[in-house]
Amino acid sequence: MTKSQAVALCFVLALSNLASACPGALGPSDATTGIKASVRRGPINPSGGQGTDNTSPVDSAVVVVSGITREGGFAAYTDSLGQATFTVNPGDYRVTVSDCPRAVRVPLPLTVTVTDGQFYPASMVCDTGIR
Repeated sequence: MTKSQAVALCFVLALSNLASACPGALGPSDATTGIKASVRRGPINPSGGQGTDNTSPVDSAVVVVSGITREGGFAAYTDSLGQATFTVNPGDYRVTVSDCPRAVRVPLPLTVTVTDGQFYPASMVCDTGIR
């Protein structure tokens, strides 16, 4: 996915989320409940040692959070530390990486359950193809 396609996706998702102010919608509730996504890529070295971190954070990966039983969703780019934060209501969500720069494969989507007053840590690793 190109950067312009990702921007278009973010715009479409934002438009589809206009109803987020309605009770029970996917949209933000308060700043204490949500999903904190972390995207890394690896392996980064073909000879990574046992027990060492052979991954690196992904800047500008596109993370999409969508409701399992609701319409709409959110998308965001990760920062230089590979982090993206989404403020959402408690409930079940699917977290997907739709674009992962310098990787050959994105991770499988995660299904997460967000509880009130907590940020769910969603950690995903994109495959670089290095072996």
